[in-house]
Amino acid sequence: MYSSIALLAMTACSLANIPVTPAWERDYSSARQVGGKAQKPLVVFFGSGTVNWRQITREGKPDADIFKLLSEQYIRLYVNGETAEGRSLAKAFGLNGARGLVISDRTGDLQAFRYDGDLAAQDLARCLARYGSPNHVVSTTEGNVAPPAPVTYQPAFGSVGVCRT
Repeated sequence: MYSSIALLAMTACSLANIPVTPAWERDYSSARQVGGKAQKPLVVFFGSGTVNWRQITREGKPDADIFKLLSEQYIRLYVNGETAEGRSLAKAFGLNGARGLVISDRTGDLQAFRYDGDLAAQDLARCLARYGSPNHVVSTTEGNVAPPAPVTYQPAFGSVGVCRT
């Protein structure tokens, strides 16, 4: 009897530690609308293929803290940087390649952070905590890439990130 109760308790504890994958928006326009209504920043991950959340860290294994930050503080969008549309959006955001990350401010009008490439999980967690904070004020884009050259298609995030902590 006691072994069954212990097994049930251990199983419940282990299930509590499994990170829940947050829901992802499917296109940029709807993500902007949802973010505007919720007054949450938009985080756009650029990767290759359709594996989305598995590509948001260099290690490919986001932890529970990252999932919690993404779920509670952000509207999330994954863009396949291998498609023509994905490459166009990445270029419009000022990214040089098909992998990267862009975070808006809470209005969706300014770009708070832009990173070309992929971040280690601990760096991503720090950035998500910083830019998702309601107290963070965007005055300039931070990151590791130069400001984008003028393009004919300019998404929101008009203002122009390694995460400074």
